[in-house]
Amino acid sequence: PGTPLEPEVEIAQRYQVSRGTVRQAMATLVHEGLIDRIAGRGSFIRDHQAEPSNAESKPNWAGITAKTHRIRVLVDCPHQPHPGHIVLTQSIDGLGQFASQTNGSIKLTFEYHGVSHVNDPAAHAFMKQDDCEGMIILPVTQECVQFVNEMGKPDKPTAVLYRRVTNPHVHRFALDNSAGAYQATDYLLRQGHRRIGMLILTWPLAWPSTLKRLDGYRQAMREAGCESPALVAMANDAKNMTEIKTACRQLLGQANPPTAILVNNYNNLRPTLETMAEMNLRVGEDVSLICIDESELAMNHDPQISVVHMPLAHNAIRAMNHLYHAILNDQPPGPEVMTYPELRLRQSCSPIQTLDQLK
Repeated sequence: PGTPLEPEVEIAQRYQVSRGTVRQAMATLVHEGLIDRIAGRGSFIRDHQAEPSNAESKPNWAGITAKTHRIRVLVDCPHQPHPGHIVLTQSIDGLGQFASQTNGSIKLTFEYHGVSHVNDPAAHAFMKQDDCEGMIILPVTQECVQFVNEMGKPDKPTAVLYRRVTNPHVHRFALDNSAGAYQATDYLLRQGHRRIGMLILTWPLAWPSTLKRLDGYRQAMREAGCESPALVAMANDAKNMTEIKTACRQLLGQANPPTAILVNNYNNLRPTLETMAEMNLRVGEDVSLICIDESELAMNHDPQISVVHMPLAHNAIRAMNHLYHAILNDQPPGPEVMTYPELRLRQSCSPIQTLDQLK
């Protein structure tokens, strides 16, 4: 435990594979709880913390009555999120999964409030509550991220999920959106694609994640010498299907159209598929497709759509476990802990056939 792993570039050279392959393997090890990745430091073999032996701190798995620790959760949303808001619903589900395993050792109390600005009085009032042992913040908007970054040191142990924040006084558990887009783009490049488009949403709630995903896509394209502004199409309104379809049509209607598309958000997938059908383009055969975010549409479509799965529930469980032990053992926050996406390959991706292969 604690032993550092070699840098990705050295592993790739030793085994003669691409860095994208190494990243995917490392992401799997992170997902299985075998290694931890720490921003700026590297990857380390995980130190599996032993369960506390005293009755007060041990969860009630063995029938021992444990003290109940109340944890308040601030969800950056004006009301309980609808099922389609996967960032919040899956994160909340992960928190609930961990709490249920403790058989009463943890009681979660949810408060829904859309943080409007850095000095939001309701958000500051939430942080001042003293009827709990710890707190969790689920930011969605950039305003909530700024609130976390500037609120200073909280009175209670506090964990922040999903979005990346810079406040060193909180326990930080973020998803690496950049790595997911890089993995997907790198895979398509290794399949022979060079004209890879990206369809993104620029509406405010999606923008922080979109920027990171766009960075990962551009990095992979730049490394392959394939980056082009003409390959990125933007739509501003996630609820305006006409606008998204127009952006997709512009992308696919170029004189030299992309042979593959990375769809930035599950909200973009349906209008993308409808536009391709209207243009008589076949998924996988004419245009390869990868969507960021798992969805029922991706799994049920024929052919099934490859996705970059964002393990939101897994990230929440890791954060909940860490915060629980931080409360029990009075542990200060450490470096940011990253959870890496998983590339799930299905029938929607096909390699480019060269002229020699076609002959």
